[in-house]
Formats: sequence, C-alpha cells, structure tokens
Amino acid sequence: MTDAENAKKPDQMKLAQKVSKIVEISSVNLNAIHAEKSTTEAFENADIGFHVESDSTRLESRIAVEIDFTVRISKEAGDEQIALIGCNHTLVYQVSGDSTTEIDDECVKAFGKINGLYNCWPYIREIIQSTLTRLGLPPFALPVLTANRILAVYESPSENDEESTE
Repeated sequence: MTDAENAKKPDQMKLAQKVSKIVEISSVNLNAIHAEKSTTEAFENADIGFHVESDSTRLESRIAVEIDFTVRISKEAGDEQIALIGCNHTLVYQVSGDSTTEIDDECVKAFGKINGLYNCWPYIREIIQSTLTRLGLPPFALPVLTANRILAVYESPSENDEESTE
C-alpha cells in the first residue's frame, strides 16, 4: 500500500466518526442470501476471496446502510470455484435530535462503508459459517474485523484479497 493510500484511511475514519457520534443502530435485517456449491470433490486447502459493496441513504432522522457481501472459495491451485456465498443486509441507524441537516453526504458514505460493515460483521460471519456447514463443506471463521481490514476490503478486488486456509 502506498503512502497516498495510507493517508486516505484516517480521512475516511474521521468522516465516519462524525456520524457515529450522533447515531444509534435500530435494526439489522437480512434481505437476501445466496449459496452455491460448485463441486463435490474433497479439498485440503482453499483460497478465500471477499467482495463487499455498501450503499448509504438518508431517511429523514435515519440513515440506512445496505451491505452486500460475497465470499468466493476456490481451490488453492487454481481458479476452480468450490462455493460462493452471498448475503445482503440493511442496517438502520437513528440519528439523534436534528442532526441530519449537519451531516455531509461524504460523511454518511464513509460511515456506511466503515460502521455498516463493522456492525454487520457478526451477522455475516454467522451466515458464512452456518451455510458452509449446510453445504457439507468445512466451516471456517471469518477473521476479526479491524479498522485496517475494513477499508482494505473495499480497496482491493476479491482476487487480491484472498487468504489461504488450511
């Protein structure tokens, strides 16, 4: 990661922090889930790629954040897909007082990317882990979501975010 890219991270965090100080989460809803198993062959190791998209919308005294998360599991030695699991959630945050007029759109977008994913992460982890079991595949726990990982997930295409599991 370049120095210029690192310099962007604190700015996104500061923007998100302006919103996080004036909101409380009011609901987390699962909108959709998709799972497919592409092979029945046994495998020892796998590459795991993540793809995340977020969209934030102001709704009067609320902020709605939609998180679309996909994990692609492929064989370590190639591009052959083992499984693909995706889920879509909407998180709604209640804004305190009359603060919605004070929030810049850039802050709302940064908040959605960072806090939306962070708040949704336990739900995503549960879906991925339980769906792997239901597909007859060995489950694994998604890693702890740190501040650096949140922004890295958005900055890199899934092919570059792969981690190897054993």
